[in-house]
Amino acid sequence: MHLDKARKKVLVIDDDKQILELYRIMLKKLGYRALVATNGNYGLKLLEEKMPEVVIVDLYLQGISGFDVIKYGKRFNNDTQFIVISGVGGMDDVIKALRFGAIDYINKPVDSKLLQHSIEKAFEKVKLLNENKLYQEKLKSFVK
Repeated sequence: MHLDKARKKVLVIDDDKQILELYRIMLKKLGYRALVATNGNYGLKLLEEKMPEVVIVDLYLQGISGFDVIKYGKRFNNDTQFIVISGVGGMDDVIKALRFGAIDYINKPVDSKLLQHSIEKAFEKVKLLNENKLYQEKLKSFVK
């Protein structure tokens, strides 16, 4: 499944409304559809309903943490790619986020070029996973 850039959805979960607005503007300028959530619970609801390919999540949210968003979010769609952005935390948080399934970890304040690269890398992985599934389906049809 190939998506044109304008149809690619990125969900941003952060409890700072100013940061959410900055990311929304940045994503729109890059040509992506931005979905925003101000907490982890609402982010999970959007993740389940809208099925975005990429999720940008802050680690420390009120209520459910970014770690939990990744853990539970993978249950909806294991191919969803998570980019963690955090203003606090150390190497232990980086390792934990990557073990939970994040594709990248970026420290705040976020450089827009770095974020753009991370998003593009995440969408490339989604594309490769989709191509792999199609290839596996073709192989299964030959085996039958």
